[in-house]
This record gives sequence, structure tokens and C-alpha cells, in this order.
Amino acid sequence: MTSNTDTYPAPDALTHPIFFDEAVSSHFTTSAVLDAMIRVELALARVQAELGIIPGEAAEAIQSAGRTVKFPDALIAEGVAKSGVPVPVLVDCVRQEAGERGGGFVHLGATSQDIIDTAFGLCYRDALEIINTRLGQLLDRLEALSSEYAETVMMARTRGQLATPITLGLRIAQWAQPLVALENELGQVRKRTLKVQFGGASGSRSALGGNGKKVSDALAEVLQLEPAPPWHTDRSGVRQLAAWLEQMTCALAKIGKDTSLSARGEIAEISAGPGGGSSAMPHKHNPVVAEFLQSIQLLAQALGAGLSASSVQSEDRDGVAWPLEWHLMPQLLSATAAALNHALVLLADFRPDMQAMKERVLSNPEAMAETAVAALSEHMSRQEAAERVKAALRADEGFVDAVLRNAPSPITRDRLFDLHRYLEPAKEVSEQIFASRTQSNCG
Repeated sequence: MTSNTDTYPAPDALTHPIFFDEAVSSHFTTSAVLDAMIRVELALARVQAELGIIPGEAAEAIQSAGRTVKFPDALIAEGVAKSGVPVPVLVDCVRQEAGERGGGFVHLGATSQDIIDTAFGLCYRDALEIINTRLGQLLDRLEALSSEYAETVMMARTRGQLATPITLGLRIAQWAQPLVALENELGQVRKRTLKVQFGGASGSRSALGGNGKKVSDALAEVLQLEPAPPWHTDRSGVRQLAAWLEQMTCALAKIGKDTSLSARGEIAEISAGPGGGSSAMPHKHNPVVAEFLQSIQLLAQALGAGLSASSVQSEDRDGVAWPLEWHLMPQLLSATAAALNHALVLLADFRPDMQAMKERVLSNPEAMAETAVAALSEHMSRQEAAERVKAALRADEGFVDAVLRNAPSPITRDRLFDLHRYLEPAKEVSEQIFASRTQSNCG
């Protein structure tokens, strides 16, 4: 089968570098989707012949027709304009090509939505393979970076303010945390989304009498999709995939946002990815790739809203909301894949300023009040230690001097403000985050 269209959507030099992924989008060209529909029609004829529903020679004629039939774009566009779906014109072409031996048995017991939903399931599966591979690569990179910077102390920031010391390794592990969960959830998402659709005209499979379920299950097996009852108006599986993709763009946008904030001139703790220049200010080095991740999340949110609206479908089959999936889901899959690629580019060139991080911690010793309380508690009650630290925070002479002035003699400045106290707890949390991924993959 051939079609003239091999790019989805049409090339756009303005937005494609941000939102578009060629590898994923190649599975949603007109040609790719029509190929998937033909695969479904041929598989349907094959299983019906194996079940004795149609003659074997009819199935052979249909298989041969599927390999040679052509679908000019103009003909497909005309068919969609006339019927709202491409399947009637596709079926007519296959019937003509199959001739008298097989033409009358093409599409037996099926409806257009059966073919389109099942075909898109095949396309989604191919796209998810690409996304899953990149997700695995990204998590590998995050785990390596988290380990590399497990002893790099930096200031945490909560609600935009300096908080307590943590490690850069922990910050990176926290970037990975939602992505680990998404990787672990993918199997269930696939099961809910990548399933056969075969319900016939109104979802009852009545055209095949008592053979409807047998055909549906056999079709699922041949196409390696999940068996399922007809789900013409139940779009919850598609919505689950959309939600999974949206959550991934949120997790990736978090990496972009944190990186952008850390690259600000007044912070200047992390640089990552290739930077972009300014047309008016030569001194600027804009965090372009980090910004891409945040832009994609906003697009994904808009696409998700459209898909949510399209999930409310009327009666037993719908022609109004359903086609929105064909338009929006490929964009969401492509944008998510693009975001993963941007994240890999960003983290391939990850340049923390470890000295700046350490100096910021040391220049804000009051942020280590918890450590001071713990050290003093070894020589007095915790309540008394906490009261001394609170008093030191209010002292005019400065926090460090005030704590030391009233501290027992064994306690020194280094003991009170030992940065190593922050390393092991941060390592433990980081390792726990990545261990959940290891257990999932091994299980």
C-alpha cells in the first residue's frame, strides 16, 4: 500500500525544533496510519478464514490485494470529506483489488471505528517503544549524575527561599522520582490502551452471530494487542495514555525549570545544555533547552484538555468528538518524545559550579540550625539545645559566634557545622528512589 504523504504534521521551521519529534511522528503520517488500517483489515480476513467464517481463497485474495493496492492522498481526502472517515474508500479500493474471489468478504462484520481504533493502537505501540527507550536512557543518565554528585552539598530552596543543606545528588534523584514511577506504570498503560477494537456497527458484534468474540480475540492475538470487549464510546484507555504522557512532560518541565532557576545570574550554580544568545544583549546565555521543556508541558496541558473534552461521546458511537483523538494524540506523543530528547541533550552537558554551591552553604550557617541542635543535644537535652540555637539566631553577634559562646567545650565550629552530616541521609533517599526502578525492572 502506498500514499503520497510522508510527513505529519506539515514541516514547520518555526515550531518543529521545539515541539516535534520526527521518529515518533513518522508513525502518524497518512501513509503510516493507512498501512496500519490495512494490517488490521488483512488480519481480520486471516482470522476469519482460520475460523471458517470466510473461504480460504477469499482471504488469500484479500492478502494479495492489501500488498498491491494504492491510496492516492486526494482520494483519501475526498473520502474523509464525504464520510468523515477514510475507511469506506479504503475498503472500496481493497475490494476492487481483491476482485470476485475476495472482494465480498473484505471488512466482514467490522465498522470503520473498529479499523481506525485498532490501527491507531498499532501506531501508539510503535511510538511508545521510542518513548520508553528514551525514558530508560534518561533515567540511566539521571542515576549516573545523582551518584556522581552524591557528595556535592548545596542549599535546598523551599517556597523560593534558602532552606537547609542537601546534596545535588538528591536534587537530581528527585528529578528522576516521577519518571521512575512513570516507567513502572507503562506496562499497565499499555494494557489499558493498546487493545483490539471489534464491535461492528453498534458494538454488539451481531453481524457475526456467535463468532464475534472469537474473531475479536483472534484478531488481538494476531496483532499482539490486548483482547477487549468493544469500547467505541469508552475512551478511558486513550485518556490514561494521554494522562501518562502529560505527567511525563510535567516531570521533564520540572528539570527544565530547576535548571533555568539555577542558571540565573544571581544564583549561577548550574549550567546545562547549549545556550542561546540574545539579539540585543551579547552578554546573555539563555537556557534555551530548559525553556523548551517548560514550553512543551504547556502544550501538553492544552492537548490533554482537548482529549479530555473528546472523551465524552454520545450514545453508541460518536462522530463529533472521536476524530479529535486522531489530531491531538499524535501531537502529544510527538511532543513528549521531543521533550525526552531535549532532556537528554540538556543533561549530556551538565555543568554544576560545586564551589559556588559550597560557598552559598557556608555563607548561610543559620541554615544549618538543625545540625547545631543535633550536635548540642549530645551534651544536653534536645529542648535546651533547641532553645540555645533559637537564641543564637536572634543574637546580634552572629549565629555561629553565639552558638559557640554557649556551647560545651568539646564542641567546635567544625563539629557544629559538619557538612558530612547531610551526605548519608541524602544518599539513602536517592538510592531508595532508584531502587524502586531496579526492583520493577527485575520483577
